Amino acid sequence: WHRMAFGHAESAMERRFPWGDQDPVPGVHGNFGFAREGPAPVNAFPSGSSAFGVQGLYGDGWELTASEFLPLEGFCAMPEYANYSADFFDGEHFVLKGASWATHPTLIRRSFRNWYQDHYRYVFSKFRLVRDV
Repeated sequence: WHRMAFGHAESAMERRFPWGDQDPVPGVHGNFGFAREGPAPVNAFPSGSSAFGVQGLYGDGWELTASEFLPLEGFCAMPEYANYSADFFDGEHFVLKGASWATHPTLIRRSFRNWYQDHYRYVFSKFRLVRDV
């Protein structure tokens, strides 16, 4: 997911966002920030495409992954939010990437991860089928 979203097609450098370095604009780079109140067609926001032409990486729904939600190297919980992430490093939560249609643009950044359990019914999520080429 990370390489598809932030990689350059012809170099090892990475982009700040899939579309480049411009800050996220709801309704331009994707369906987030209540641009629409629900999912949009996959190709509705071509300005949000990655260097590889992949659309819809941010918006519509959080993308489900099979990665266990674990602390990243060097993680230290903020005292104000000590239980916000650490309580979910339990082997039962998995990483969500991207954003939903209800996600505020300030949360659209490569370091932000959300989490879920497979039985949650209240998460705005989606999935992407991928294969090696």
